[in-house]
Parts: sequence; C-alpha cells; structure tokens
Amino acid sequence: MNNKPRINELIGKILEFLGKEYVTFGKAHVRGLYAWPFIGIMAGAVAGIAFTANRSAGVVFMADRSVEAEFRRARVVSTGWSTWFVFPNWIFGGQYIAGDPSVELAPDGFHMAYTDHEIVGRTSISPVIDRAWSPDGVNWTRIESILHGRPSYWDRWVETADLIRLSNGTWRLYYSGYIPIPILGPADIGLAITNNPQPKNFVRYGRILQRENNWLDKDALYSPAVFKSGNTWYMIYTGWVISGPKAGIRLLGATSTNGLTWEKYKVAPVLEGPPLGLAWTRTGVAEAHILVGTDGWFYLFFTGIVDEGATQERNIGIARSRNPFGPWDVNQNPIVPDTGSGWNHFVLAPTVELLEDHVKMWFLGLTPNEDAKVGYATSSWPLWTGRISPSP
Repeated sequence: MNNKPRINELIGKILEFLGKEYVTFGKAHVRGLYAWPFIGIMAGAVAGIAFTANRSAGVVFMADRSVEAEFRRARVVSTGWSTWFVFPNWIFGGQYIAGDPSVELAPDGFHMAYTDHEIVGRTSISPVIDRAWSPDGVNWTRIESILHGRPSYWDRWVETADLIRLSNGTWRLYYSGYIPIPILGPADIGLAITNNPQPKNFVRYGRILQRENNWLDKDALYSPAVFKSGNTWYMIYTGWVISGPKAGIRLLGATSTNGLTWEKYKVAPVLEGPPLGLAWTRTGVAEAHILVGTDGWFYLFFTGIVDEGATQERNIGIARSRNPFGPWDVNQNPIVPDTGSGWNHFVLAPTVELLEDHVKMWFLGLTPNEDAKVGYATSSWPLWTGRISPSP
C-alpha cells in the first residue's frame, strides 16, 4: 500500500458546499462518479494465485492478485460462456480516485484514461481525465492529467472517456462533458485529438454528439465506446431520460465514416435492460465496451442496473452478435457480479483487451461507502464455447 492520505472528510465537506442533491441521486446514476461523494483512494498490490468459487455461475475469484439493434430480439443464453477470474483486490487508485477506466494496448504497453478529480483551493472540485501506464495491465503508474474541464464552456466538467489508438499511432479521446447541475449533468459527447505517439497534449476537436428532445438521450449522453469495423466507425453510448413515458437508462448507437462526424442510429436502442427479463438488468443497462473478436463476433460488455429503493446493484454482463448493434445473445448471468460487500460491492464500467489466448478486463469497483477503485479480471479466449445456433 502507498502512503496517500484518505481525503474522505475533506471531500465530504466540499460536497456539502456544492450541494447534497448529487449524493441522493448518485446510486442510481451509474454514468460516472461525480454524482457520488468525491473520495480518496489507496493503491495496492498483492501476489500469488489461488481460486475460490464465487456465488455467480461462470465466475471465479482469485484469492490473491500476483444490428439492427432490436433489443426485443435479444435472447438470453445460460450456458456456453467462458469463466472469468476476478482479482480479489483492486489494482489502481489514481491520484484521488480512479473511475471509468478505458484501456488501450500500444507497442510500449497498456495506456489507461480514467476519471480522477482535481481540487482547487478549499471549495472548488471538478473531474479531470488522467492517464496511467502499465507494462502488464496489472501494475499501473499514474502519468498526468490529459483533459481538464473548461469553466466557460459546455464541457466545464469532463469524465467517462474512451481512449482510442489509431492504426497510424495517433490517439483520440472521446469523452462526456457538461455544466454541473443537481441530480444529473446534461452531458454531450466531445472529442480531443493528438498526433503525439503518447496519449498526451490533446487538442479539442469539438462537441460531436448532443442531446435530442425527441430521442432517448434527451437528458444526457455518457460513456462513449468507439470502435471501427470495416470502413465504418461505431459508437455505443449511454442515453438518459429521467422522467416521462420513455424514462430509462439505455445503450444507444451512432455511426461515422471518419470517427469525427456522427449520425445517431435510431432504428432502436442497441440494448435495453428490462425487456431481457433478467433480475440484474431490470432497471437498465449502461457503460458499454465492444470487443471486435477474431472469431467474427462482436462482444458487448455492459453494466446491469438495479435501482429499487434500498435494493441497489451494479453487475457486469456480456452479450455477443454478428452485427455491431445486435441483436444480441445475452449471458443470463453477470460475468463479474457485485459482491454485496468490500471494494467491489458495486461493479461497473468495463473495458477489455484481447491478447491472443486470453482477454483482460478492467472495471470500476465501489465500496458501500462509495470509495472507487479499478478492478481486474481475465478470461480465456474464445469467450464463447457453446453450441447454439448463431444470431439471425
């Protein structure tokens, strides 16, 4: 463990200054960390490998660390999925917090963009996007802040970034930005670009996707996940509607020919939680990541939400499809379930990388006191070993 002091009391006082509305809504607000109390975090490491079975099928906890997007056609599949091994301890804590990880593999190692925060004086606090580097995906070193909010613009606060490395070695940073207000920041999606061989010195390209009153993102767009297949760029993001007949938290889509100018996909949501009929997605789904598999399938990782008064759950699930926006074969069980206690009481916001014969996953874990940490899990490749017929 390092010697970073915990700053919970300080952050609690600052939050009281900023307004307690964020805290009240926070547990339902899975798009990031800034509706929750801002907290301090410690970084640590453990060694060795042993296995103990977890309560959810297809998951093993390690004892030590060492589309047509027609959601109505999604089908639930109970068997045939690979087993995930979850490290028992969190692996990275950032400067103060480490939320919403996005990991990209480059020739020199693993690069992570994540949500941290910065404190100015004694009364001003805001999210910031930082980066970290790792030689192996497990041992991380914070490098620097790479994108700050702008006080006089639409992206006064920034968070939930997706870090993308292009084939020419340059980088893009897709992110959510908003002016903070109580309950939910009305976020849009922006883009920053750098030609540096390291993911730094980003220059803002602009706001690329905005809220629409007549669509399922009228209140907020969060957590962009961007990938390319063939000549088309795809984005899956979390759309928010707070109230009314279309209220919900859903995964939505957009497409682009260059990754710069985007058009929303409005045939249907990419995925909705309640129609799946699963207990752990009955409130909604959020915070996606797509793995373009070498087997010709698209693998969708996402957060399943349960928000029913005192019953609060966040679990990580997986689905697959032959098409970027589905329809999906959805694993009926979470692949990384929340534990109901400890640092991973809630688990959300997965990001993954495929390395030949195995898949690495990084995710956000929250304690009951809402301390935030980056967790880690692995699984063998292929992720699917079953024998059902392919999706239509």
